[in-house]
Amino acid sequence: MATSVITIPKRVTGQEELVIIPKREYEALKRAKMPDAPTFAGYESHIRKGKKYQIPVYQLRGKAAERLDRRVREGLREYQAGKTVSASSVDEAMRIYARKKNKRDHI
Repeated sequence: MATSVITIPKRVTGQEELVIIPKREYEALKRAKMPDAPTFAGYESHIRKGKKYQIPVYQLRGKAAERLDRRVREGLREYQAGKTVSASSVDEAMRIYARKKNKRDHI
């Protein structure tokens, strides 16, 4: 099956040449070029403080997905071992973490 390719010359576009290819081929080229790139999966609705938010959801593939899975497993192990910090904000958590680190360093 021959592929339909249309080229629009520079003199028509005013900038650079454009190439039109079937979407199926474009998607295949995109996957081949960036196999580990996140794929947009849609939106999830979440309600917080009475307001509804649409949050974009992406699906990771390849090494990026493996790295994230590894980090989640490590975080769950630390949580189960009691190595995590409970705080009401990131700033507070960082202060608690710094105090614990200073105590360890001075022992």
